[in-house]
Amino acid sequence: MTHHPLFVAVGRVQRLVVRALTMGLAAGALTGALTGCGGGGGGGGSSSSSGSSSSGSGSTAVQGTLSLGLLGGASRNVDHVWVTVSAVAMHAQTTQAWSSSDSSWTVVQLNTPAVIDLTATAASQSDMSNVVKQLSVSPGTYAQLRLFPLAHDAALHSAASAKGLSYNAQVDYTDAQGHAHSVPLELPSPELGWRIARSFTVSASTAVSLAVEADLQHSLVRLSANDGLDHFTFRPQLQSYNLSTLGAILGVIDVASICGGTGASTAPNCATDIVVSAQRLSADGSRYVSVRQSKVGSDGYFNLYPLPGDAQYDVVITGRRMQTMVVKAVDNLTVLSSPTHPIYPVLAPNASRTVNLASAMSPSSSQLFFGQTLSSGGKPYEVAVGNVDPFTGLMAQDLSLPEGPVSLATYNVRVTDMNFVDTVPQQGSEAFSVQALGTAYDDAGAVSTQVPPARTSSTITVGNPTRQAGLGTGQIQVTVNGTLSSAYDKAQLLISDVNGVVATQGLSGAGSTSITVPAGSQAAALGGTAVYSVALRASGAGGGLKWVRATNVVDLRSSASASVTLTLP
Repeated sequence: MTHHPLFVAVGRVQRLVVRALTMGLAAGALTGALTGCGGGGGGGGSSSSSGSSSSGSGSTAVQGTLSLGLLGGASRNVDHVWVTVSAVAMHAQTTQAWSSSDSSWTVVQLNTPAVIDLTATAASQSDMSNVVKQLSVSPGTYAQLRLFPLAHDAALHSAASAKGLSYNAQVDYTDAQGHAHSVPLELPSPELGWRIARSFTVSASTAVSLAVEADLQHSLVRLSANDGLDHFTFRPQLQSYNLSTLGAILGVIDVASICGGTGASTAPNCATDIVVSAQRLSADGSRYVSVRQSKVGSDGYFNLYPLPGDAQYDVVITGRRMQTMVVKAVDNLTVLSSPTHPIYPVLAPNASRTVNLASAMSPSSSQLFFGQTLSSGGKPYEVAVGNVDPFTGLMAQDLSLPEGPVSLATYNVRVTDMNFVDTVPQQGSEAFSVQALGTAYDDAGAVSTQVPPARTSSTITVGNPTRQAGLGTGQIQVTVNGTLSSAYDKAQLLISDVNGVVATQGLSGAGSTSITVPAGSQAAALGGTAVYSVALRASGAGGGLKWVRATNVVDLRSSASASVTLTLP
C-alpha cells in the first residue's frame, strides 16, 4: 500500500500541508513546494521539442520556451483512450479560424508525434505526458492553442505502432463478458485540430508550462452499431492550466467498500465505477461544472491534479451502487482523506436505475446534464452526464443514475473524519434537474425536473437546445456518388467543426442533399467556428468501417453556400 504512486503523492502533499500549517506558510509557498516536488517539466517524448515553428526566424537567445502536457480524465467503461498528436498551433486571436494557408498562425510540426493515453493519471508534473517540452517560442501573448491529432483512419504512424496500437486514435475497452476490444476513436474533424481558448504570455528567456486536459466524461461519445462492438467518437472539450499556479486534491475511498478492494464484499454489496470530480460554478453561474475528474480503482486512491490554483472546489463523488457524496469548500491544495482515515461511502446494493431518451434530440449531437441542488437558492451539482449519439439523437448506452439521498459534508482542515449528512435534493427525493446542451451555436434547452423510477430502466423527455438568435445560415450541397455494398450497407453524412459534430444525415445511396448550418460573421465569432469538415461514414454488420473525407474544409465565415462531392467506398 505505501508504495502506491498516489500514496507517495498524498504523503508528499500531506507533509507539505502540515509543514505549511505549522510554519504559517502562505498558499503560494505551498504551491511552489508542490511544483518543485513535481520535477518541473516532466518526462515524455523529448524529441517533440525539436519541431519547427512557422515563424522560423529569431535567435533562441531572445526566445521564450513552452512546455505543453496533455492528459485526460475519468471515463467509465473504457480501459484506455489513445491519441497521436502530430502538431501544435498558436494564435494571438481567440476567435481565429484555422487554415493551413494562414501565416498568422505559429505552427509546430512534431518530428515524432506524441502518443498519449488520456486515461492515465498524473500524480505530479513529472508524470505528465508531454506534447512539446522546452520548445523555443517567439515572445508574445497567445490567446488560442490547437492540438492536431492524427486521424484514426490515416495510415498508422510508427509512433503509434510502437505503442502496440492498431489506430492512431484508439479506444480499448472490456465488454460485459470480460472480452477485451480495441476500436478506433473516430475523430470527425482532425484537420481542424482541438481548440483551447487560453490566454498565456511567453516572455523572452522565460519558461511557460501548460497542461491541457481533454475531459473524457464530456468528450467521449458512444455510437450505436450493429456489429456487436462499442464504437466511439469525440466531442472535444478541452481546458488548460498554467502549471506555475497548480493545485491538487488527493484522497482515498474506503477500499472495503469498493468491488475488488481488500476486504470488500462481492457485487452487489460493493460500489464500482467511482469517479471523483472537482466542481465549481459555471461561467454563467447556472450550475456546477466539473473541472477535473479522477477514476477510483480498487485501491481507493483518487488524485485531482492539476487544478487551477486560484479557487476552492466542491468535490463530488459518484459511483454505481452508492449514494452520491459532496464535500463543500475544499481548498485547492488539500489531502481530503488518507488510508487511515478514508471516505466511507453509503452503499446502495439494490440501486440499478438507468435512463435513456424517449425521442431523438435536436441537434443530435447534444449532451445531457443531470444535476442535484443541495441548498435553498443553491445551484445543481453535476451528478451524471450523457453524451448523445450524433447519428441517432439517443444515447447509445443507457445512463446509470444514482439513487437515494446525497451524503453532504463541509471540509474542515481541523477535522480528521468528515461528518456526512444525508440530504434530500431541492428537486425532491430521487429527482434531478436535467438540461440539454447543444453545439457552440446553440443556447441550452430548458431545465426540467425529472424523477425516473428507481431500480429500473425508463425513458425521459428533455427540451431541445435552441439555435442562438441572429445567427446567419448557409447551405452545404453534398453530392454522393457510388452505391452501398454488402461490406458497407449503411452510410451517414457528417458536418463537423472544431467543437465536434454539428449535423448528420443518413444516406441510402447516391444522390444530392443540402445541409443547413450556421454561417457568417456572427457564427464565426463564437471561436474558430463556421468552418466545417465534411465526411461520410460507411459501416457494415460484418464490422466494416470506412470514412471518406472531403479534400478541403468548407469556410462559411463570409459565404452562404458551398458544394462537396464524396464517393461511397
